[in-house]
Amino acid sequence: MARRVPLDLPEEAVQVIKEDGGVILTGFASASQVEQVNRDVDEILTSRKNDEANQAPCCQAFKASFNGRIYCGLLYGLSETAREEWVLDPNLQSIVNHFLRTVNPPGVDRNSAPGRSTDAILSQANSILTLPGGAGQALHRDDSIWQKVHPGQEATGYCLGSDLGLALLVPGVPTTRANGATLFVPGSHLWADARTVTDDQVRAVEMQPGEAFLFLGSALHGGGANSTRSPRLLHAIFFCRSWVRPEANEFAWWTEQEVEKWSVEAQRLAGYVTDKMLGICDDGDPIDALRRHRCRRGDSEGGVAAGPHLGD
Repeated sequence: MARRVPLDLPEEAVQVIKEDGGVILTGFASASQVEQVNRDVDEILTSRKNDEANQAPCCQAFKASFNGRIYCGLLYGLSETAREEWVLDPNLQSIVNHFLRTVNPPGVDRNSAPGRSTDAILSQANSILTLPGGAGQALHRDDSIWQKVHPGQEATGYCLGSDLGLALLVPGVPTTRANGATLFVPGSHLWADARTVTDDQVRAVEMQPGEAFLFLGSALHGGGANSTRSPRLLHAIFFCRSWVRPEANEFAWWTEQEVEKWSVEAQRLAGYVTDKMLGICDDGDPIDALRRHRCRRGDSEGGVAAGPHLGD
């Protein structure tokens, strides 16, 4: 079983992650917060679950491709609670950025401020409903999306700075091995890619709502199979280094009006506000580009032709 550390002891959590590759954070969320986030994604997940149950050939193909799992990749924008309270929690951010903050070594870039530092950004945020009979995933490392190679650190111990990402899993319902709890291999973040896993090294990360599992992208894990009669709901939030391409492209979905409702810190984490070095849009921020669309819409109402824009 993964070790547990209270969220308000971030330094202890950091140490456990260095040793094991992941930690269960207790006291992460209140019952009301979990219930609210569950409600925030319920409409979409219910609709997609109904589609999945359809016997039409196209829906059956969808079911086969996702092995009994229903995904909603819009968690960050749909849930103010997840976005503003969970993701931006100061203790969580302290732990995440201990591993993912990037600081310029002296003399790396004479055109930027000395010691320029950038924190982690959002890679993806989704909710996953594993239906009864849903199959388990193969054990994998999340940083494989960036084609990361792992030379192995068992002899040297964990090397801070070697990881590209972290994942946060927040259960919407009690999670057990039977209903598909995440399977995790403690210590595998230190392994070279060639090393194989034996069954006795795999642990089920069983949690109650209010807890959360935070683990490195280099750690081997996989969603478990659901052998019960009830679906298992999980909210998954992924972080990456500021200079790594995020897995999900939030820009393609949310309108300016929607993004304007987010806090500036939430906008920054999702890439709409930058440090004016990475992710810029015509020397400005992506949020400026969205605002430009609004101006162009105003011009069109006054008789000036407007080009394509988001949000309609």
